Amino acid sequence: MKYIDEKYFKIDGDNLLFTGPYMEAFIPYYYFEKGIAEEIGTAFKTFGLFNIITYNDIDGKDPNPTRIVNIPASIMTYPSAYEVKSMALHKGEPPSHFAVFKYNTNDIFCFRVIAKELTAFKTFLAILLGGKLPSVFPYDKIIDVWMKNMELSDISFDISDTIYELVVSSIYRYRRDPSKKFGAILAKDPNHSLYDYITASPREITKINSTYSSVIFENMDEMLTAGINRAHKGTPEVVSPMEEIMKY
Repeated sequence: MKYIDEKYFKIDGDNLLFTGPYMEAFIPYYYFEKGIAEEIGTAFKTFGLFNIITYNDIDGKDPNPTRIVNIPASIMTYPSAYEVKSMALHKGEPPSHFAVFKYNTNDIFCFRVIAKELTAFKTFLAILLGGKLPSVFPYDKIIDVWMKNMELSDISFDISDTIYELVVSSIYRYRRDPSKKFGAILAKDPNHSLYDYITASPREITKINSTYSSVIFENMDEMLTAGINRAHKGTPEVVSPMEEIMKY
């Protein structure tokens, strides 16, 4: 199973079982709000991009380091219990809502075979372009995850890798100053933390960068207010080609 750390898992027939004493999986609650995850009887269907913590005891008092489940496709999982809580998984991040799945020894984590389906690609693209991809991956691995999703979806495009890089570089912003692309920060300082980013949707990107472009979105009052605040602070804006033409 190349998409997950195998130390606490084993294959049993068609299933991948959790074999450790105890584990928690942290599913972004956004998945449930957008229909990406759902409860189905005693199981849950969810997208397989999230953090897990395994424990060396059944009481959850002796944790191992946080690990990543990297299965960019839909999976069925069978935890023993779950709860919803607000928490920060990574240092410096604001609290977020998670559905915390709880697994005991020999619980079914997922099926051994991941079906190839187009919906997995559509789901991943919606998460990525919505600026909602969980911040569990270093910046330089985001495109690798995207390519893995396309492989699992049995889909490919005859386009340059530069297109994928342009999309990712636009969505990923510097945490301390979202008006700046995170990739530009790394270009200046290659030793900078690869996790010091936030993600933004196209709507949020235009809101922080351009008053002219942002007013095409539905909440004009919000966008104009952001533009006024930017002008008041003297924050530079990105000028679109159309805006340059209209000046003349």
